[in-house]
Amino acid sequence: YLQSYNHQLDLYYALSKNVTLCGYLGYDIIKGGINTELGDVITDTLNITYSPKDQKGLSFAIGLDLQLSQNTGFYIRHRWMKYQDYSFELDQYQGMETTVELKIFF
Repeated sequence: YLQSYNHQLDLYYALSKNVTLCGYLGYDIIKGGINTELGDVITDTLNITYSPKDQKGLSFAIGLDLQLSQNTGFYIRHRWMKYQDYSFELDQYQGMETTVELKIFF
């Protein structure tokens, strides 16, 4: 039903033994098949294009990894994103998110 292509580039740079600077760049393409819902983009006053999902997105992030102990890590990421679907006129968004994680391995 859907074809999804995801391209990611992750970069890590150790600032010290316990602190790592992280970078991320991502590009996504999602294509819908003929059995999915069709879009409604108006190309001009006489034509409406009924095409399956054709979404593209770009995101990038920066963060820090803090190793608190041998089994505990604290992870902070801030990500910016922008997505647009060329077949669904109202399916566009952009924004940002911040995630904070405390991971304990046992």
